[in-house]
Amino acid sequence: MTIQPPGTSARGAFIGRGRELRALGERIDAGARLVTITGAAGMGKTRLALEWAASALATRDGARLLFCDLSEAKGIDDACAVLARALDVPLSAGGTADDVVAQLGRALAEPPGSVVILDNLEQLVDVAPRMLGPWLSFAPRAQLVVTSRERLRLDGEVSLGLEPLGVPPAEERSLCAIASSDAVELFVARARAVRFDFELTEADAESVAAIVRRVDGIPLAIELCAARMGVLAPGQILDRLARRFELLVTGARGAPARKATLRGAIDSSWDLLAPWEKDALAQCSVFTGGFSLDAAEAVLDLGAGHEGGAPPILDVLQSLHDKSLIRAFDLHPPGSAGERRYGMLESLHAYAEERLDELGGKEAAARRHAAYFLRMEGPREATLPRVIDVRRASLEASNLIAVCTRALARRPLTPEDAEAALRGLLLLEPVLLLCAKGRLEPYVAMLDAALEAASAPPALRTRALYTRAISDLLRGRVLDSFLGFQRALDEARAAGSRADECLALTKLGLMFDQAERPDDARSCFDRARAIALDLDEASLHADWMLTYGGALNWRGRATEALGYVEQAAAGFHAAGDRRGESLALAQVALARLSLGRLDEAELAADQTLALLQEDRRTEGYVLGILGRVQQARGRFDEAREKLGAALSIHRAVGDRWSEGVLHGYLGDVAFEEGRLDDARAAYSEALARLHGTGERHYSIVFLAALGAVEAGLGHEGTAARHFEDAAERLGGGRVLTTRIAVELHSAHAEASRARVAAAAGDETAAERHRLAAAAPIAMAQAPAPDGTFAPAGCSADVRLAVRLLERAIALPAASAGTPGDRPPPAMTRLVVGPDARWFRMQDRPPVPFLKAKAARLVLAFLVRARIDAPGRAVPLAELFEAGWPGERIPPKAAANRVYVTLTKLRKLGLGALLQSRDDGFLLDPTAVVLESLDPGQPPGMPGADICNE
Repeated sequence: MTIQPPGTSARGAFIGRGRELRALGERIDAGARLVTITGAAGMGKTRLALEWAASALATRDGARLLFCDLSEAKGIDDACAVLARALDVPLSAGGTADDVVAQLGRALAEPPGSVVILDNLEQLVDVAPRMLGPWLSFAPRAQLVVTSRERLRLDGEVSLGLEPLGVPPAEERSLCAIASSDAVELFVARARAVRFDFELTEADAESVAAIVRRVDGIPLAIELCAARMGVLAPGQILDRLARRFELLVTGARGAPARKATLRGAIDSSWDLLAPWEKDALAQCSVFTGGFSLDAAEAVLDLGAGHEGGAPPILDVLQSLHDKSLIRAFDLHPPGSAGERRYGMLESLHAYAEERLDELGGKEAAARRHAAYFLRMEGPREATLPRVIDVRRASLEASNLIAVCTRALARRPLTPEDAEAALRGLLLLEPVLLLCAKGRLEPYVAMLDAALEAASAPPALRTRALYTRAISDLLRGRVLDSFLGFQRALDEARAAGSRADECLALTKLGLMFDQAERPDDARSCFDRARAIALDLDEASLHADWMLTYGGALNWRGRATEALGYVEQAAAGFHAAGDRRGESLALAQVALARLSLGRLDEAELAADQTLALLQEDRRTEGYVLGILGRVQQARGRFDEAREKLGAALSIHRAVGDRWSEGVLHGYLGDVAFEEGRLDDARAAYSEALARLHGTGERHYSIVFLAALGAVEAGLGHEGTAARHFEDAAERLGGGRVLTTRIAVELHSAHAEASRARVAAAAGDETAAERHRLAAAAPIAMAQAPAPDGTFAPAGCSADVRLAVRLLERAIALPAASAGTPGDRPPPAMTRLVVGPDARWFRMQDRPPVPFLKAKAARLVLAFLVRARIDAPGRAVPLAELFEAGWPGERIPPKAAANRVYVTLTKLRKLGLGALLQSRDDGFLLDPTAVVLESLDPGQPPGMPGADICNE
């Protein structure tokens, strides 16, 4: 016999919970005597039990399934009366409660194998042992399925906790992915009950996804939202969720209040709480984003007004957790093993906040909350945020934002409130500015409000001004940033804060350097370093070396830069500052990329990523470096993947400068692949993003690259305008690598003219234009005027420009002429190590031949000839002299040696690249040939020589 609950047939389709439904069936089938389905109000506990019961009817022949709704039961007598009606058993008159319990236990034993669903038992938890224990004892083959908001804690109890339905991630935009989540599927199904023609579309998908996230994936709340679809659109429902308890009140007609409205569902839980539990739950609403046990013990005040005093905070939290009113979860960031945190679903948080208003004490709780979290700042004398502070500030970012928001919202705003806001905002600096955990605009607005509101201690104000200038720099507002650092410097000197003076001078040095004012830059850097050394502050000195090394690398002095940033990484490591070390290692990776040491650059980038915790900005920066490494290796698909991931990060945090640079890098990849339309679009987007940021180098280089693309497309007039604009912007710029990169890109105009002349049959003019186009290549590969590395040796931008120009020069005449022609991507790629000690074709394993001296020398000579004069053949006599310098043997024997050596090179994989002509031998002029500056063997190179003489 089965007792069916009222209204079950009217319930909509059962959606989601497949895993939980299977788990419930498995526990019952395995013989569990008491299974308790637990979860917060509205989580779908009753529906899960009923869905299992419906499926069990088809498989349990002769079994008895009973449903008992105990939501109105106040004690044992009421509960026994409900079960007696389900069993159709008249209760004995005049017996005690225990006698009635025993009578029902005996009734459950016949027939054997009964399954009883006891729904909504939470209000009877205290008396449950007096009922359930005897029933299970008298009926040893009976099984009880209980739904309750807390566990019963009885022997043999098996608990099955329900969590919210799965919701789409906040960043998800795909209609298919959004529609596939259980929460959205439930919303759509219930919406169709009031709007039969409702279909989820691209226009509504994000609003529906936001709705189910805002209601925490709670099934009851989702159904109540969907019930409004008859009169409201998804966007309107979303807008009204700020007043969710007014919105979510239209449950099924005839349903009890606890299941008809969201407030009613939570009210029923609130009414069962002890006074101190109500106080605790209400005061927990001052936390946002979760809290620790230490925070709860510092903030919650449960002592007033309770006779005999309240239990310890831990016990109260345990009780609220058992009642499904707060959640507990583990931490996963490194260094946080063993700690649990607590939090509330958003709907419960909003309810608790309302209750705190009613109970009073909200302002006092908020001030205890602020006092606790502002203690995170550690010693006031600390120059830079300590690593432990950064880790914890990231964890407590939401609570710190709440501290600042509440302080700035008070009226009148006192100096104490302004100071509290500034202290909280400075604790958030490494999280929001460096780790990019959120966009900068709200942070900057709060910082401005706190700085303008009232006076603050000079040292605190100085650091806040420095932070404000950093935020402008990260948003690409160069002039505002410069003025901000100058203001911070002035106030640091007035306050006598030498550490803050050092920080401001260091950043001003960087900005003067990028503005190409070397004397001012040198003065700032020298004064900042003197202060750092005088204060003997390791992290301060490391910050100086990191910034100065970055300035050197920007100037094209990558070798010097590498030494400074490596020292900075070591200094941060010694200080235990993982954040600083990761920033320095990212600069190490960039310097090594600039020097063409690709494997070492990749190693430093991987080390950086391993150190990162939540530093999204640095992650995006490093992914950009890795993308450029893969491009330099010719692995364009991998390059696009890395650069695209980096772009997504910087777009998410609103970093316009980095967005622009990454669009330009994607343009570089497209250009090198021969996808000129894509390259043009990417460069145009890069220039649009960089406009107004004050960025100089890439704004000029990408403009010249865009001109080169237009030249490749045959748009000579457009290309010329871009080249002229780039030259005008360059002006008297002193950064050699920028100037050389622009000249290399501008030489595509000559390469285009060479192809046009060749197509017209004018080989003399074609050769003249080729020579003019090749002239900047020689400049790029020659040592700089000051004797330092050649521009191509210390700039990835210059090496890319050389590769692109070499291919443009080598293109046949058929590739020239009409607009829209595409230079085909080079099919062959050769990378040769120093002195040709190794080489690699395409993405194949590297080939070493350290002992094959003659083969090395011959290959090195061919590579140099290919780079210096693409298309020129090298005579046999020159190859012999290169391989066996100073040796004199008969010409026939010399020719034989050269042929044997060339045969070896072909067998090692260079066959497709080596060409022979009547006038000698050469490497394919249409191939991409690169010289690596890395003296070490690439990863994966076998230790033994492949080619020996």
